[in-house]
Amino acid sequence: MNKIAFLFLLYDKIQHQKLWEDFFSGDINNDKHTIYSHPKIVNEKTPSWIKKNKVRTIKTGWCSENLVKALCNMLKKALKDKTNTHFVFLSGTCIPLYDFNNTYKKVTRVKKARLNYFKSAVFGNKEDYISSQWLILNRKVAKDLISLFEPNKRSKKFLRTQRKRYKDHGVKIIENKSYVFDDYKGEEYEWYGGCPDEIFPIEWFIKLYGKPSSQNFKKNIKSQVTTWILWDPTFTHPYIINKTQLKEWRKEMCTSNSIFARKFTKGTAKLIGMKC
Repeated sequence: MNKIAFLFLLYDKIQHQKLWEDFFSGDINNDKHTIYSHPKIVNEKTPSWIKKNKVRTIKTGWCSENLVKALCNMLKKALKDKTNTHFVFLSGTCIPLYDFNNTYKKVTRVKKARLNYFKSAVFGNKEDYISSQWLILNRKVAKDLISLFEPNKRSKKFLRTQRKRYKDHGVKIIENKSYVFDDYKGEEYEWYGGCPDEIFPIEWFIKLYGKPSSQNFKKNIKSQVTTWILWDPTFTHPYIINKTQLKEWRKEMCTSNSIFARKFTKGTAKLIGMKC
């Protein structure tokens, strides 16, 4: 039986825990999914099933390279189970838009990895790309992603290059915000260029497969939103969706081909969870 590995990257808890527990109960024989987690901290709020399935915790911070490493550490463990064929990246604020059986069909019927990416001149280069860190991988692409942190010349050179780009651009992380220094104005300003978890994976895939327009890239990765998010007009942060916003955006959310969504109030999550 092919399984979906659900990989939760979170602070300490699942915000809509009951919804997820109801979702997983839809796997009647418990043979179509596995769970892996990387909680930043474990406390009384952490569900037992998150504790049970956690990987070794590494120090992470907002907009840090170690977020990518934490995701890869979960992937490494998940890949040891050869029945895991698809790997879903989730946060503690995500909810499923469909019940387990429909989610299983939607995820497993797509053979390619699903990644939402687009051009963004992150470091002033028109060929820079940025992507969502909430993606779905197959085994082949998952193995290629964890090779990012393997001790070989190619991965080491890639990481050095990416770190240098941030350093040369003067990016600083202060209290969960990123800043760069404007030489003309003589002051720092908030920068929304993208964090390593939004840049490293897509740039690594481009390194391995070629540009997104190439046949090799398209053979491995499908451009597709996996997790729906409602962004504010300035695209600086996502809204926490309330009932009024849900009425306005529900149709778009449920027709977007997304399988999951993020950032809901408790009452709103109950209204939309598993109901698209």
